Amino acid sequence: MNGIKYYTITVESMHEKGKQNKGKNQGTFSVSITDFGRKGLYKITKRNQKVRKMLEGLIEQLKNTPTMGKVLTANLNGMRSLRSNDQKFRIVYKLDEPANHVMIHAIDRRKNVYTELDRWQNTEDSGKYLCASS
Repeated sequence: MNGIKYYTITVESMHEKGKQNKGKNQGTFSVSITDFGRKGLYKITKRNQKVRKMLEGLIEQLKNTPTMGKVLTANLNGMRSLRSNDQKFRIVYKLDEPANHVMIHAIDRRKNVYTELDRWQNTEDSGKYLCASS
């Protein structure tokens, strides 16, 4: 797929397990992370397992309730941002509800994530990553 590395995880929803799912979206959501997002995750968690577990927990929550992130506007229109419990980190992702798919584009500290993502979007090969999730 154009040299893009995707890391996909698929889980059963609570509804499929026989429990009541009170979220807006029911069904299985797959979560993929772009190479840029994977590098961000590695950069901030390579020495801190506590932060890694917290962010992995947020990614797990996205599988069941992907609409929980804040809708972004301006140059990141169509994306969502999910903040960590301590509010220091953000996961920026795009939701494709008809395909039951979440594409994570960036994971970083709050103070860096939006400028880094904006810079990355303006590079010549970022278009193939962002279009792949539509």
